[in-house]
Amino acid sequence: MGQKVHPLGFRLGITQPHLSQWYASKKYYSKYVLEDHFLRTILPKKYNKAGFEKIKISRKIEGHIEIVINAQKPDILIGKKGENLEAFQKEIKNLLLQKAQSRALPLWGSSDFGKSKSRASKQQPSLPEPNKLKVILYVIRCKNNASSIADFLIENLEKRVPYKLVFVLLKKHL
Repeated sequence: MGQKVHPLGFRLGITQPHLSQWYASKKYYSKYVLEDHFLRTILPKKYNKAGFEKIKISRKIEGHIEIVINAQKPDILIGKKGENLEAFQKEIKNLLLQKAQSRALPLWGSSDFGKSKSRASKQQPSLPEPNKLKVILYVIRCKNNASSIADFLIENLEKRVPYKLVFVLLKKHL
C-alpha cells in the first residue's frame, strides 16, 4: 500500500497560507491552540445555516485577535447591511472569555489531593480582562466553491426536490 499525503498539509506554506497566524511563548501556546479550536468548532455549530468555508485567526499583539470568516451567507451572522456586526463581535468576545474562565476553574474542586506543593503552587496564564481583549472581525461572502455547491445539492435533495430540477436550480444559483 502506498503512503498517502494530506493535500492541505502538502501545500501549506507553498501555495496556501496557514489558517492561524500567530507566535506564542511556551506559556501561552496551548491556550491559543485551544481558543482556535474552540472558535472553529463552536461557530459552525451555532450558525450552521451560514455555511462556513474558512475561519482565519491572526494574533499580532497580546490581547488582540483578528478573525476573518468566509461564509456563504454572511447575512445570518451580521444582518443584511452589517447592522449586527458589533453584536456578533461582542458575542465572540464573550464566548472566548467564558471559555477562558471555565479553563481557570479547577476540574475537581479546590482540593490538592495527590499533588505535591510545587505543582499546586504553579500559576496558570493570566486571564484576559473583558476590557483588554479586542476582537477584530471581518466577514466575507464566498460563493462558488465545492463545499457551497455540495451544501446546495444536499439541502435541496433533503427537501425531496427532484434531482433534475436541482441541477437546473444549481445553474441559476451559480
